[in-house]
Amino acid sequence: ADLGAEKFMDIKCRKTGLHPRATVLVATLRGLRLHGGIKDGATPEETTQAMVKGFENLDKHIENMQAFGQPVIVTLNRYGDDSDSDIALLTDHCKQKGVGFAANEVFAKGGEGAEELARTLIETIEREGAKEVNFVYDDTDTVTEKIEKVCKKIYGAKGVIISKKAKK
Repeated sequence: ADLGAEKFMDIKCRKTGLHPRATVLVATLRGLRLHGGIKDGATPEETTQAMVKGFENLDKHIENMQAFGQPVIVTLNRYGDDSDSDIALLTDHCKQKGVGFAANEVFAKGGEGAEELARTLIETIEREGAKEVNFVYDDTDTVTEKIEKVCKKIYGAKGVIISKKAKK
C-alpha cells in the first residue's frame, strides 16, 4: 500500500472521481516474517518473533491508507503451515490497531474461503459510510512539492534532495 496505492488514490481517484469505500490490505505470515528479519533455520519461537516485528511494516501500510481517509481491513492469505497461534496474534494486533481482520482461504476453499472477508468488508462499509479521499498533495502543487509530500507522508522521509539534472 505504498507507491501503487498512492498513485491509485492521488491520480486515478482524483482524475476519475472514484471514491473507494474501504481498503483491503493483503498479508501473509511469511511476508510479515520476512519484514521482521527472519533468519534461515529459525526456531518456531524466533519465527513468531520475526512475524511480530514484521507488524511494523504492516502498521505503516495501515497508517498510509487511513491517512487517505480509508477504513482498513487486513486479510490474511492463509497457507496450510500457518499456525492458529500466529493467526491469533495477527488478529489481536489488528484489533489493537482498530482495523478489521479476516482470514482468507480462497486458494484452498474457493469462494467459500472468502466469506469471512466479504462479511467483514460489508460490515466495515456499512459502519463507516462514504468518505472523501484525503489526497497527499494538491493538484496545484508543483512537481517538486508533490514529490516532497509523497516522500514525506507515504515513505516517512525527512527531506528530499533533487539534483540539478533532475530539476532541469
